[in-house]
Amino acid sequence: MRRNLRRAVSAISLVVLLCFSVQTPMLTVDFEHEKTPARSAGSDPGVSDVPTWRVGDKWVYSGTFDPTLLVTDTGVEATVGEIYGDTTMEVLDISERSVDNMSVLAYTLKSSANFDKSGVSLEGFGGNVYITYSQTEYLRVSDLASLRSDLDMYIRFVPYGISSLTQILGDITISTTYSPVSETYDFPLRLNEQWTTTTTSSAQWSGSSDYITPFPVPTSDTNSTTWEVTSVGKPRNSFGQTIGYGGCNSSYELQSVNSAGAPTGYRWYCPEVSNYAWLHTSDDIGLTIDFRLKRYMPVGASGVDEYSNPGSRDECLVVDLENSITALNTPLGVWVNASNSCFNPTSGLPIELRHETTSSVLTGTTAANGSAFFTIQVGQEKDSSASLLDWASHGIVARIDPASQSTTTVGASTLTLDEYLVGLDLIASEEFAKVLRNRSGVLS
Repeated sequence: MRRNLRRAVSAISLVVLLCFSVQTPMLTVDFEHEKTPARSAGSDPGVSDVPTWRVGDKWVYSGTFDPTLLVTDTGVEATVGEIYGDTTMEVLDISERSVDNMSVLAYTLKSSANFDKSGVSLEGFGGNVYITYSQTEYLRVSDLASLRSDLDMYIRFVPYGISSLTQILGDITISTTYSPVSETYDFPLRLNEQWTTTTTSSAQWSGSSDYITPFPVPTSDTNSTTWEVTSVGKPRNSFGQTIGYGGCNSSYELQSVNSAGAPTGYRWYCPEVSNYAWLHTSDDIGLTIDFRLKRYMPVGASGVDEYSNPGSRDECLVVDLENSITALNTPLGVWVNASNSCFNPTSGLPIELRHETTSSVLTGTTAANGSAFFTIQVGQEKDSSASLLDWASHGIVARIDPASQSTTTVGASTLTLDEYLVGLDLIASEEFAKVLRNRSGVLS
């Protein structure tokens, strides 16, 4: 009896870890019917730049997964069924981290959840599965690119009527790093824009488990993903399904394909909640993920309805670029403006301005009007999200000197480099207020 049970829980433990190592709960959906979601009602958000988060910002997502097919593919007779649960994501910290020989500011984002499922049948044994899940991600402030994730799982299987045979499937951590960083978004976002990212992910297991021995050896995989902003409006799929959150009527749908051109999923990015509203992916081992926003709780905002309305809050630090699009290797003026809703007084604040791709860090102090002015050299560095529309795009980040406050406050704005521009293109004129670029008929 114990031998059969051991075989069963070995299979279920591997499947559960596979499910959660891709970060979110699952929903079993035929992806082939999902790859052309219907255009949704709502409005076009236009052009949206990188958001800034604050320590304490929270999002709650609902999800479902059904690992039965994956379990039975291991040769185990099993009935698991759909497992439901909510996951809370919270910004815990903003700190400096080292990646790709650069020092960057990064958010520490913690996701946590408890899942349980009754009625699980494994090799003739019925029982409950209990899962305690936690994930810590490190996301670059300048563009929300992923640097690293640490996934912690504690899993138990309790057979009905024989609790003495409770099995601890594992207490395991899976750590994954990305080089170059994994850029899902290529800010600023706009409809019909496309970009390709190539990154190497390296994973390592640690912890303890009687059922997964030995742990998988450290692995490294290089993958290319092409993203395209294919639709705007209210998040909705071709079945008419949408998210639980009542807002996000002006969102972007991003669809992705792998290097072979096969669809791998989609997500809806919602500017009003500064994060994705819907995440849906499918990978080559058959895992399909569905993760939908239910609640959003921004720190320091007024008029919030966490189920439908983000309310309003001022940006504490606004990074204002002299030109958002500029030529390579040119100087650029940057203003950092402090809000009186966050600082009193706004004068005399020690400001740090970071162009991290060039390893440039400048310091200054706000004047009586709450503004500090800097001149940066933009350089000519490429980014890891190749696009036909530009040479590169880089986030310019500002923060209050960390020595002067306990919680880091940041601001960010995206600078786009265009190899076809020259300095004369950027002379200010009263008659002309903006620069239009035409790339094969695409204006930006």
